[in-house]
Amino acid sequence: MKLSRVAVHSVVLGGGAVLLATFAWLEVHAFLASASRPNEPDAGMVDPLIMLALLVIGLALVAFSVVSIVRSRRNRS
Repeated sequence: MKLSRVAVHSVVLGGGAVLLATFAWLEVHAFLASASRPNEPDAGMVDPLIMLALLVIGLALVAFSVVSIVRSRRNRS
């Protein structure tokens, strides 16, 4: 079974968007936890390497998908 390019682009773009949304949610959660508990400086903190990985992989997936879509549209015309 061969997948269409649209399906592959949709999955890659969606996966990148989910990773970026997870990154944003964790950042907001950490900010709200630290604001509600000022005496605990590490309240709600997530490992910085995990946050960096979510950001980099998410941005890479979205960028790859967008570039691939633009290239495929240019090749058609």
